[in-house]
Amino acid sequence: MMICPKCGQVMPDESRFCQSCGAKLTEDAVEAAENVTDEVTENNKEEENEDEQGEEIDRRVVEETAGAEQAIAGARTMTESAPAMTQTATSGVRTAAGVAGGSVAAKAGAPLPLIFGLVGGGIFLVAAAITLVIVFVVNGKSGEAIQLSDYTKVDFDGTDGDGKARAYLDVKELSIRFAKDMGIDTSLIRDVENNPEDADYGAIFKEGIENFGELMDIYSAINGIKLELDKDSGLKNGDTIHVSYKINEKKIDKVKTKVLGDTKTVTVSGLTEVKAVDPFEHLDVHVDGVSPKAYIYCDSDSKEKWMEYLSFTAEPAEGLKLGDTVKIKVNGYDDEDKFEEDYGVKLSRTEMDYKLDNVDAYVVENAALEQGAVDKMKSATEEYVEQYFEDSNRKKQIKAADIKYVGYYLLTSKNTDTWDSYNKVYLVYSASVSSLEKPKGFKTKTVYFPVEYDDVKRLSDGSYEIDTAYRRILGSTDLQFGFWQMVDGYSSIDTMYDELVTADEADYQGAGYDGLAG
Repeated sequence: MMICPKCGQVMPDESRFCQSCGAKLTEDAVEAAENVTDEVTENNKEEENEDEQGEEIDRRVVEETAGAEQAIAGARTMTESAPAMTQTATSGVRTAAGVAGGSVAAKAGAPLPLIFGLVGGGIFLVAAAITLVIVFVVNGKSGEAIQLSDYTKVDFDGTDGDGKARAYLDVKELSIRFAKDMGIDTSLIRDVENNPEDADYGAIFKEGIENFGELMDIYSAINGIKLELDKDSGLKNGDTIHVSYKINEKKIDKVKTKVLGDTKTVTVSGLTEVKAVDPFEHLDVHVDGVSPKAYIYCDSDSKEKWMEYLSFTAEPAEGLKLGDTVKIKVNGYDDEDKFEEDYGVKLSRTEMDYKLDNVDAYVVENAALEQGAVDKMKSATEEYVEQYFEDSNRKKQIKAADIKYVGYYLLTSKNTDTWDSYNKVYLVYSASVSSLEKPKGFKTKTVYFPVEYDDVKRLSDGSYEIDTAYRRILGSTDLQFGFWQMVDGYSSIDTMYDELVTADEADYQGAGYDGLAG
């Protein structure tokens, strides 16, 4: 393909006359046209590798700078006689410069070979020099340099001592700055910010379409900036951290703004101050039931806001006996960091041990009863034995003398999960029993009167609860009075022990105390 140096018409290779204007193509003209053709072909190749083109243009600008002034002066006459042509060329170059990446790379467009054809092959170098100067000026950096630190924000969240940091670019403001330096009307964007209801969205759309290439360059440039924090966790108020930048120079070169990435120093602030609190400070422990079947539940009378989201559980919570240790735990505190951030408090502890040492309890240990309990049963038993002989059915037939306390047997259940009595106490009095009948029914004899008390209970205040409603004298002697009656009780201690203690040893552990010990 050839181009006529006179009219710019494209012609077949090796033509000697222009088919449009009839101009004869001399050898010099043919050589010039071939040079133009070669240059156009070279420009097309340069489109395939922008980086190589940029390096080539840089080299040519340096080499031809010395002759550029003369070339521009010589071309001024050409420009004055063909303003439309120059304007077209300039517009094409500016468009190419806005799209191109790299330092000063520009894509060749259709207007350039047209210029070359009109001015003739002889001034090819002049046109090329002008083009390169224009490209360099248009695509060079403009405006003042900016620091990325001025467009960087750092947010802190979490608690003092365990804070977290996040650094990011103010993409909106940075984009507006890039757009402004690239000649895009950013006032339309501000209109949307300041008065969105009355903003001219049609104009905004039109501006976006017209500057689509530049906008994509801005998008690419911002994506070419990466922020890094030297520390982003475990922070406390007053700490100093640093933001550094990794800049993809190839992407940044697509915008006209010069970008500097000096390190930004930030002081940590605004983290929630955390105070240590004890959730058990206002704990109320409620123990109901009787040991060994007591149960427990907990609540708090704290009025603190954070306490509303906590609860307590006890393990174990039931089947408890006096002396057991229960572990009480705080619930609703699964995410410690979030709780501290939300309420500004840190729990000093989340569990505690609670010993059941102040609870009503059935006697379940086979050991001597406290004297207070024994005295209470002695008083009830002595009175009961006396009443036994004062009954109208016996009063005229038998009598008792020398009524006195002997001792007691204590039986405790081997199984605390029982529906029977947890304990049995047989308090024993003795008396010398004689017959008042005539003739006497039996000789005077010592009789032992065991009176039974079930489920003796020691209360949390230290006192004892003893049910006397169902007391009774156990056993029967061979001492007969009246027509068919026998004196209750035992005339033999051994027999009494066998029937009251030994006979129940499968389910109860029993022993004698005081005068019956051993």
